[in-house]
Amino acid sequence: MAAVTNIPGQISKKSFTGIGCLGRFDRSKFARLDRICDECSNIYRNVGMLNSCRDFCFKNEAFPACVDALLLTHEQKELDDIVTELLG
Repeated sequence: MAAVTNIPGQISKKSFTGIGCLGRFDRSKFARLDRICDECSNIYRNVGMLNSCRDFCFKNEAFPACVDALLLTHEQKELDDIVTELLG
């Protein structure tokens, strides 16, 4: 899957479908997950992590690792539900 780079504040339907999301486009939910990946890549200083985290509409091994790294495990169930909704 091609890497899709978002400019902060520029969440678009194209970036949504570009990472394999096939569900209903919800800008705020998508931005929330995307922000987690962005913050995670900043922690690791690794653009590869950013792309891995976003891959297959956040349904991958990197996204939960980022949730853990950002100390958001208390939100894991809610985030998983959002991933499922966006994935379609």
